[in-house]
Amino acid sequence: FNMHKLSIPSMTPAVESGMKEFWKSRGIKNRNHINTLISLGQHRSLFRDPVRCADRLENLRLLLPPSMSVSKVISKFPMLLAWNSGIGRGANLRNGKSLALQYELLRTTFPHMDIDRAVSRCPQLLCMKMSTLQRKKLSLHQMLPGCDVDRLLHSRPHLLCMDVEKHVPQSLSKLKNLFPHSDPVRMIHRCPTLLCVDIDNYVTSNAAKLRKLLLYGDRVATMQPTMLCCDVDKTIAPKIEELKIALGIDDDAVQTLVHRHPWLLLSRIVLLISPRIHALQEMFGIENTKLILKRHTPLLQLSTPLLAARLALLTNLIGAEEAQNAVVSHPQFLTYGFAVFQRISFLKGLTTILRMNWHANKCWQQTHMFITTDSQFMIRLQQLCSTQSEGKAFRYNHRKVIRNLLANEKITIELFPEIFKSVSIPKLENVINDLEYVHFTHTHTQRSTQNTPI
Repeated sequence: FNMHKLSIPSMTPAVESGMKEFWKSRGIKNRNHINTLISLGQHRSLFRDPVRCADRLENLRLLLPPSMSVSKVISKFPMLLAWNSGIGRGANLRNGKSLALQYELLRTTFPHMDIDRAVSRCPQLLCMKMSTLQRKKLSLHQMLPGCDVDRLLHSRPHLLCMDVEKHVPQSLSKLKNLFPHSDPVRMIHRCPTLLCVDIDNYVTSNAAKLRKLLLYGDRVATMQPTMLCCDVDKTIAPKIEELKIALGIDDDAVQTLVHRHPWLLLSRIVLLISPRIHALQEMFGIENTKLILKRHTPLLQLSTPLLAARLALLTNLIGAEEAQNAVVSHPQFLTYGFAVFQRISFLKGLTTILRMNWHANKCWQQTHMFITTDSQFMIRLQQLCSTQSEGKAFRYNHRKVIRNLLANEKITIELFPEIFKSVSIPKLENVINDLEYVHFTHTHTQRSTQNTPI
């Protein structure tokens, strides 16, 4: 016997007016949302009974996190009230399930998702079969190879409410037709919103605008597909002019710059990029700043305090003039940060052990050797020291000891003054002691050999 097949009398104007006032008192102000709830009351007795609705809303308030608005959840998915919350009194169980049990199953099945955030954005997840959700996740893994599906679902949980087996292949095919030389899966990995927008009209229109606005529009769009999902006329076009003013360059230079670094068009030029350019100009001068940004534009991704702190640290290590020349020739000094500074400190200690004059030999001026991986740094350091007459003993040291020094924990800028002295320097001193022993042993062996009669 199905209770839902019983005929329900139409809602009287008095009841309808009372329910409108009830929903308004519960925080639902949008007229369209209220009309949807009233229309449900024409067919379901639950949505015309304020006492039962109030009881269900209270149970949902106890189930959902305090930060989640029950009124917003109900506005997005009113039928959530028809399900048993698993807390207090509620409707009859459907298939023995409850919203509380579904909540726990979601946390278990999708451990990498923020379930509270997902339910807030997509409440119908609480009413879907778990087997269906698992099947859709598996289908996404198969259709988007190499894409981080967990990250994708974390940012766009409502994909689980779509027919992914039909929708995703269509989106991939449309993106491939729109950008024949691109990888649509990689584009979706960079911008999951592409699966949720109208590609035929909205994305195609934005792609045409980017091609008209930029000399390398297709490459910029595929490298930063987020531009395809925003208002190009109001968001992207003004930033072209802002970049010209901030950098003092012409149209051709801006086109080349954007072609190499499309992320600039998604940055806040006036609020972030311009202050950083002015800070670099105060540190290095206008002409040197142009050289620095031409050689390494990603330097603009660092905040002004971080740039100043790293320059001050480099100045303390090698001197003001040398630091200026090093950054102008290799701006990566400031982006690599503490890994580079640790290597410079290590080399300074090493030259002391090997009785090398730091400023006379100026090993640090070969700046390219510091901007690399640890293994390449070891190779270049050995090559450098093998060319020094006083550095022959370096070839007899323990490479494992030095590698352990280079692999020590990262040092953050906030803890630098204390941590760098308390962690790195003691380790450096241990390595120095080992090297001194090796140097002494090697020197003593050479002297003994020279004094030994033939």
